[in-house]
Amino acid sequence: MDEALRDIIEKLRHGDYQNEEHVRFSLVGRLLFELGWDVWDPTEVNTEFAAVPAEDRTRVDVALFANRYSPSVYVEVKAVGKIGQNLPDLERQVRDYNRNNTALFSTITDGRTWRFYYSQTGGEFHQKCFKECDFLQDDLEDLEHTFSVFLGKESILSGRAEDEARKYLQLSNKQRAVQDCLPQAKRLVHAPPFPTLPEAIAKLVEQKGIVLSESEAEEFLNGMPEPATPVLTPKEPPPRVTRAAMSNDPLSQIGYVFKGKHYSSRSGKEVLVEVMKLLSKSYPNFPSRFAARKHGIRRRYIAQAQNDLYPGRPDLSHLSEEIYPGWWVGTNYGKRNIKTILELACEVAGITFGTDLVINLGEAAELSELKDYPPSNTAPGGQKKEPILPFKSTFYIKAVRGANAKAEINQEGVVIKQGSEIATSVTRTVPDHAEKQRQELIDREIVVPKGNKLVFSQDFLFPNPSIAAAIVMGRSAGGLLEWKDEKGRTLKSYREKDI
Repeated sequence: MDEALRDIIEKLRHGDYQNEEHVRFSLVGRLLFELGWDVWDPTEVNTEFAAVPAEDRTRVDVALFANRYSPSVYVEVKAVGKIGQNLPDLERQVRDYNRNNTALFSTITDGRTWRFYYSQTGGEFHQKCFKECDFLQDDLEDLEHTFSVFLGKESILSGRAEDEARKYLQLSNKQRAVQDCLPQAKRLVHAPPFPTLPEAIAKLVEQKGIVLSESEAEEFLNGMPEPATPVLTPKEPPPRVTRAAMSNDPLSQIGYVFKGKHYSSRSGKEVLVEVMKLLSKSYPNFPSRFAARKHGIRRRYIAQAQNDLYPGRPDLSHLSEEIYPGWWVGTNYGKRNIKTILELACEVAGITFGTDLVINLGEAAELSELKDYPPSNTAPGGQKKEPILPFKSTFYIKAVRGANAKAEINQEGVVIKQGSEIATSVTRTVPDHAEKQRQELIDREIVVPKGNKLVFSQDFLFPNPSIAAAIVMGRSAGGLLEWKDEKGRTLKSYREKDI
């Protein structure tokens, strides 16, 4: 979802969505796919839906059916920038759709702006709007949360979307503004100049054109069950984790821990098969629910026929294992793909990857100990190491929240250069190990405050591009795609093609 949102935002900035059909097919359809809707099933994602065929010929651009019998969501789509002054007419149009064939939710969008309406409440239709977001102004994490809660298929089926919409409509305008700004405000308190939470909220709400004093913000916060996030303060450097200290850890060997119980395995492939068998046995309809979710680009992770696992490659069908009567999982995957499959499996089962399920696919555990940039690039014995990239290897990251870094790729890894700036706050997607290493860099004064920025005080080596990118950007990041040269070419393109 994160990657899709970032790509959509980039395309909106470039003006790639040039008409209504671009928005409906390439933007809305893509989001619905990411949110768990089967966009290839017209009984679930019904385009040009006739809400009241006996009365008129008007049609809903997209109608979503979570239960196949009654509409769950109406989506009215316009070209980018075409809502504006036409909003009252559009709201009347969507109101008419709902008169005799009511959907639980309705959405009006031009791709950039999204307005969410909850039909099961009183008042004029415009008063049913409980949420509005803007792809080019709102925080990426807030967008992901909004769409997952209010447009995600599972959220609508479970009733969570309706519960959250009702709660939101009960709030005053100021309370809604505080609720909208709270996630971003909580991140601001971690960054220089380290405002209090009420100060951060008051400033963000003011940017929305609503006057809110710090005392009012504090009063609203006191009425919320969730406590304010404390300011990040330096602490004593954590004890170094060594391989010797980890020797008694059951996951120092290949295997997995499920719900606190350890299982040994002989390979990463065996971890994949055994976990999928366990989840299929433990959770009702797990295989079919997993199969309905987004899979790989060309392959199906699981299927009811072995040949369906590898489209166009019947010679690979034997690389599979039965995980449940009539269901097969493909096994021709590397460790990275296996991790992706099991993360999705946990999401489908409703458990937490990394907590309820912990895996070791045969790789050493992440060490919190950081390694300083070595002055020499020679291997033991004085032999020169071959560089990772046989060409100019300077790359950059420039992103939101102050991330602005320069790095050199050498045979040791990624060397962040002195003066590089990291994001002043982290998002909810930042990996735990990256957040711990980021804090350790601050504690050791390798990253230091400089005005409103956090800056590297020296060159520093990271073992791989993704860890470096995550610490610089303050979120989950794929290093091969985030690090780019001065012409915008990714590190991945360098590895795939000799540039």
